[in-house]
Amino acid sequence: MSTPSQMPPSGWYPDPAGSGDERYWDGGTWSQVTRPVGGVYAQPVPPQQVTPQPPAPQYGSQFRQQQYEGRVPFTPMARQPRIAGWWWRVLAAIIDSLILLVPLSLLQNLLFQDTILEFNAWSERYLNAALTGATDLPVITAGLIRGFLLYTLFTMAVWIVYRTLMVARFGGTLGQLACGMRVIIDGDQQMSIVSMRTSAVRATLAMVFQQIPVFNLVNVLAPLFNKKVQTFHDMLAHTVVIRK
Repeated sequence: MSTPSQMPPSGWYPDPAGSGDERYWDGGTWSQVTRPVGGVYAQPVPPQQVTPQPPAPQYGSQFRQQQYEGRVPFTPMARQPRIAGWWWRVLAAIIDSLILLVPLSLLQNLLFQDTILEFNAWSERYLNAALTGATDLPVITAGLIRGFLLYTLFTMAVWIVYRTLMVARFGGTLGQLACGMRVIIDGDQQMSIVSMRTSAVRATLAMVFQQIPVFNLVNVLAPLFNKKVQTFHDMLAHTVVIRK
């Protein structure tokens, strides 16, 4: 072990870092102050003002041991999110539909039983009239239209709440999670769960588009024609669906 008597006296010496300049040695440690070879400084920086630098990390078992002991901070490398394919998204949507099929049907029959019975009766009368060639076809009543509108709005609300809460809380719907997918903000290297607001906007847009048959078809097929596999509601909410 070295003793102070074995150390060289303080002064300017060739920089051991190989910069080609001279570095000041305070008698115990190298300072941060350098000068050109043969240059003159009035006063060297006092040792107490020099911030010691940690040693350069040595990769391998020693470096991993230093990380384990907390002496070297561990910074994980960001990895590029892997975009989920179109077929995976279709499969996830089918799974979600099957999951909600029973509870949603029970709620619809419980809350809109009269509307469903009236609509079935109207459909039967209309079909019989059309088959017999009658010109006096039964018309849809205002009550049936109002009930059907409430039925549609209720169904949309259930889907919006389900998709919003699942995506904002767990990163994806049950179908998406079962397929190893999650929803993130486009460009988020940390792949964080989206906010409740973003999730609600995305879910609402998806259900609104779904009510317009032609636009719904275009929205469903849109991921086939862009490299990020985004639907229109993904683009407007600035989200992408990735594989975990």
